[in-house]
Amino acid sequence: MKQPHAGGLTARWRPVGQYLTLGRSSIAWTHSVPVALWADHVWPVWAAALILIWSTFFYMASCLVNDTADLESDTQNPGRIGSPLVKGEVPLVRVVHWALVTLTLITFAVLALPTTTTSKTFALTGIALTVYGNLYQKTSRLFPPVAMDALYAVTMCCLLLAAQTAGGSWPSFGGLCAITAYGLILLPLNAIAGNLKDLKTDRATGARTLAMDFGVSWSPIDSTFRLPRLYKAYVYFTVALASLALVASVALAPSLTRTWATLALVVVICSTALSAYLIVRLMSQLSAPRPSSKEIRRPRGLIVLFATFLWASSLYAGPVMAVGLLAIGLAISTVLDRMRRRFL
Repeated sequence: MKQPHAGGLTARWRPVGQYLTLGRSSIAWTHSVPVALWADHVWPVWAAALILIWSTFFYMASCLVNDTADLESDTQNPGRIGSPLVKGEVPLVRVVHWALVTLTLITFAVLALPTTTTSKTFALTGIALTVYGNLYQKTSRLFPPVAMDALYAVTMCCLLLAAQTAGGSWPSFGGLCAITAYGLILLPLNAIAGNLKDLKTDRATGARTLAMDFGVSWSPIDSTFRLPRLYKAYVYFTVALASLALVASVALAPSLTRTWATLALVVVICSTALSAYLIVRLMSQLSAPRPSSKEIRRPRGLIVLFATFLWASSLYAGPVMAVGLLAIGLAISTVLDRMRRRFL
């Protein structure tokens, strides 16, 4: 049993745990590390670490905005039943306050840090797009779902470009291919993990998603997804484009000897081929009875593609910078997750 003092301390800090829970702090590194990897090469490691911290709070602000917009549908979503907002432990007005404060802080940081005007423009554009995209992701009347998904990809590419141009540099053509690949990876990820796991809830609440627009349905009789050809073609096409962009980025990577360049190409071709195989197998598994919910939430084929992107990015950032930022990103997420568990 907790001592009164300890219990009082936990209660006092519980809002911190709730903030970190709603901000998905435990997986923030998956968004912050890619951004920091593209920090301008003229900047030292500590400056790249600042970008990593900034992008961590950018991601958490995006999640808070999304939760405020999706509260009505989340109350009917079994997968969101554990959310402090859905359970009523946190009032909506407090989450709105947290989102506004976090957005204000990251905006002020963009304006205050000594970065180029180009970098500030990309960063502020990313902030504006993430607010609109998370508020109207499934309810926008201006854009169809396929455009809203593309908007998410553009948002994240803006952050990578903001980091790359922070000190006055501009990405090479190979770098642009890698950054484009990252945006392309997010498209099938959202089509699978973002759309399929909430398909029944979205249909019940009148939301619009790419999967629904493309005719995907769930059969409760045999517990299978009905995946039309258009949906499969979209997933395969975006995965193929991302793979080609990654191959191009590795082929054009700087400072590689002929031997290392050949080896790097072999690695990226093998990893993208493995990703394609896993995606094709996943499409088949989703049409079989009772598909794995874990595979839907974390498609292994796209995890492989994401890991390939991180590796390709390390060819531009340098191995020391890449390993260091990955370690820092994982450490930050681990610390935040422990704080979340401690204070809830």
